[in-house]
Amino acid sequence: MPPFFTVITSTYNAAATLPHLLDSLASQTCRDFNWIVQDGGSSDETMKIVAQYHSLLPEILTNSGKDEGIYDAWNKAIDIWQDKIGEWILFLGCDDSLNEKNTLEIVKKYIEESPSHKMFFAGNLIQVNSRGEQVSQYDIKNTDDAFKIRSYRMPVNHPALFTKREIILKYKFDASFKIAGDYEFIRRAWLNPDQMQLLGFVTTHMQIGGISGNESSRKLHLAENLRIFNKYGTVKGYIWYIDSLLYNVKIKIKNILEKHKYGNKFWEILKKIRKHTLK
Repeated sequence: MPPFFTVITSTYNAAATLPHLLDSLASQTCRDFNWIVQDGGSSDETMKIVAQYHSLLPEILTNSGKDEGIYDAWNKAIDIWQDKIGEWILFLGCDDSLNEKNTLEIVKKYIEESPSHKMFFAGNLIQVNSRGEQVSQYDIKNTDDAFKIRSYRMPVNHPALFTKREIILKYKFDASFKIAGDYEFIRRAWLNPDQMQLLGFVTTHMQIGGISGNESSRKLHLAENLRIFNKYGTVKGYIWYIDSLLYNVKIKIKNILEKHKYGNKFWEILKKIRKHTLK
């Protein structure tokens, strides 16, 4: 019988960061979960490290072979282990971790006490640096606002999003995306605000420096977002796209203004105008 939770991770030469994730999973007080790792054919110690945790996790399911990116890997994990997947699925990266030892225990109780029609449960997320120090925290205020936000950017943090099995099996991920596939999935699969419930507490730590935050991937990220805006046709999306294109221009303007006496005040005014426009 499948467990309550399934955690899915795609890996590729992740030996340096994987133990952090696995220690987090091994310490969970809730044991009603399995972990699926879809490896891209690592040449380092990744799969040896995975093997060391077989006795520490309730169940580990592994497959290794070439893939076409993270979303292709996730789809492969879903296809290969479809009969083993739990009722609620969480996608965690190699350098992610759960917030507390009882995180899954608390989330399980919360889900069990919630209406059965909910398809998504979204937690809050803390972003950390390579030393584990908090850099920022992302909290979702309410589902109505998040649902509106989804028309022009990712409204939730995927490593803190528990998704019902039937939704994952129905929609899966568009593997033609390399960075924004989780956003496209949310745009396509989340159909009304009431399908999602907010947990209201931090569930996940995510290390900064992932592919979507890499400056060298910025152009691809923008191009993929434009594809999503073109597909779903939202004016606000195009406004955000233009704003993102102007990122480097904004930095140059900020640097120029900082050299002038009233530059900082003028910059704050510009920020307020931008915030109002993108709201």
